[in-house]
Formats: sequence, C-alpha cells, structure tokens
Amino acid sequence: MSASKSKVTNSILKSEKKSLFRFLTLYFVMITVMMLSLGLYYYDTQKQITLAQYKATLSKYAYVHIKKLKALHHYFPQERQYPRSNKYASAIYDIDKTQIFSLLHQPKIDFDKDIYIKDGYVHYIKTLDTYYLGTRYLILEVRNDSKWLNSLYKRLLLYASISFV
Repeated sequence: MSASKSKVTNSILKSEKKSLFRFLTLYFVMITVMMLSLGLYYYDTQKQITLAQYKATLSKYAYVHIKKLKALHHYFPQERQYPRSNKYASAIYDIDKTQIFSLLHQPKIDFDKDIYIKDGYVHYIKTLDTYYLGTRYLILEVRNDSKWLNSLYKRLLLYASISFV
C-alpha cells in the first residue's frame, strides 16, 4: 500500500510542479511586459520634462544672444566679433537654412524640431522675426548632462526589482 501512495504522491507533485512552473513563467512574462511598457512611458515623460527645462534655460540664453546680434548688426563695420558665451555654443542660419556662422560641435541641424537631444548635445532652434545680419534661425547648443538619465535608470531598476518580488 505504501508503494501505491508513493506513486500517487509523486505524480501529483510533478503536475503541481509543472503548473507552478507555468504560472511563474506567465507571471514573469507579464511583469516584464508591464515593466517595459511602463518604463518606456516613464522614460518618454522624463525626457519631455528635461527638454522643457532645457528649453526654458535656452530661451533665456537666446534672448540675450539676440540682443548681442542686434548690437553687432547696428555696429557692424566697427565691430566684427561674433558674440560668444562659455555657457553655450551658437550658430546662425539664413532663411534658406544655409549656415552663416557656427560654433557648434554638431554641424547637422534638424530644423523640424525646436529642441532635441542628439549625440550628447541639446539643440535649441529659435526662429527670429527680424533679420539681424541676415539671420533667420539662431541655434544654441549645450552639453547634455546625463544625470537625469542615470537617475531614471536607477529608478526603473528599483521599480522592476520591487515588482518581481
């Protein structure tokens, strides 16, 4: 009698192990898919917030730079030094998107967006209403500090590890 009980117990345990394995596999797949979709949404939201912060700062820089361009425009024969800053690099383009002058590290500009991150730099494109020195577009470029990205990865890793527990 003990031999038959042993067979029944072993067969139940095997089916329970199989069910448990299927359940855990399904659980991990669902958690992984959920964390990936939430992580992508969270990344996109944090990137938009960071770009909004950069845009606020760079629009202040652009305002000051436009004033300097206006002064250069009015005193052009006497003054020929393009305005520079330690905080950002800049470039000016004409209405045909032809480069007039540039101090940028990344020469390729995407004129379809007003602010974007590319190759470790944040580019801000300001369209000018008045044409100082034939300028239609002012591009400001700053180095992208990846602190927000590192913080984001740490938070996502923390949330993912908590969700698997």
